[in-house]
Amino acid sequence: MRSGMKNVAGVVSAVGIVAMAAASGTSVSSAGPWPTNNVKQKMLAGEKIVAKRIDAADAAKYCTMASAPGTDFVWTDMVHSGMEYGYVASMWSAPCPSAVARMRGAEIFYSKRVDFMTKAYFKSPDPAANELQPKEMQRATDAGAMIIMINVDNVAQARQVVQRAYYPPIGQRDLGPGQYSTVYPASVTSDYVGSYNDNVVVIAIISTVEGVSQANAIAAVPGIHALSIDTMSLPSDAGYPVGSADYSKLDQAIRGAAKTNRKYLCITDRAAVPNTLTCEKAS
Repeated sequence: MRSGMKNVAGVVSAVGIVAMAAASGTSVSSAGPWPTNNVKQKMLAGEKIVAKRIDAADAAKYCTMASAPGTDFVWTDMVHSGMEYGYVASMWSAPCPSAVARMRGAEIFYSKRVDFMTKAYFKSPDPAANELQPKEMQRATDAGAMIIMINVDNVAQARQVVQRAYYPPIGQRDLGPGQYSTVYPASVTSDYVGSYNDNVVVIAIISTVEGVSQANAIAAVPGIHALSIDTMSLPSDAGYPVGSADYSKLDQAIRGAAKTNRKYLCITDRAAVPNTLTCEKAS
């Protein structure tokens, strides 16, 4: 009986620790960034981060981009390309000893959950109206993504992203099979699952007028590290061309939200080949 009581007490104590960690927005472990995670290390130091975009599952091309001096991560575009995760997983796990950019990044689409019976989206005020389909996030992280770039239109979606991007106690990412030991060897990470929350980076892409209107609230969500201005979709959604006075107001609102919340601000140079993402501490 005493042994049973002791076990119960241990469980209660563990639950208490998890609850306190969740309330403070920290992970259970405090392992800190991995030695190879230059992205998180630079963020903690307030330094500039540069990423290159790839839209084809070409391991040789990926390795060349990841080996370019000054590149902090290569972002795999899963939104505007025809790539499947099986091919991406193979590309990410292919040997690349010359890589200076060791962290894998993925741009994924915020796909809302649909009603199982009607196959239609839930509508407000239903709490499920902004619920994220977990599949995209799960497949990206299981394949090895440590930098998540995802379009976010409102604060409810931002919270959903955090829920799906992080392991408990911060989020609810499922613990399933993945290629962690191949992409991030245990000799480097020590404990992938236990240290994951300290290493993942989440970038919220603002691509709609609705997103701009809630940019400050989105940036304030714990677990969101940066805001990214979508210089292609935002002008289209707003109807204002880049460079116009009205578009500049939207641009400044996003910049202001990142600055107010002391988050990073990311801008993509679409004219560069390959497209280049630059993230800096908003000032």
